[in-house]
Amino acid sequence: MSDIDVRIGIKLKKLRESKNLSLNDVGTKVGKARNTIHAYEKGKISISVHVLKSICDAMNYNYIDLLQEIVDDLKDREK
Repeated sequence: MSDIDVRIGIKLKKLRESKNLSLNDVGTKVGKARNTIHAYEKGKISISVHVLKSICDAMNYNYIDLLQEIVDDLKDREK
């Protein structure tokens, strides 16, 4: 589990919750088990860019924007 995996997971969970979607909702949309989505959100398993894009698409969010938010957070943390 890396710091970046955890940060991506946190962003995905916040996004999912802001859209009022359950783990099952997202999992069904992207063809992944609820437990797999949960593991991504906890940063327990690394997510491929392809899967990240699929999950973001399922929530009508640009995956590039999500990654940019993480980069911006890291830059702010370094200041």
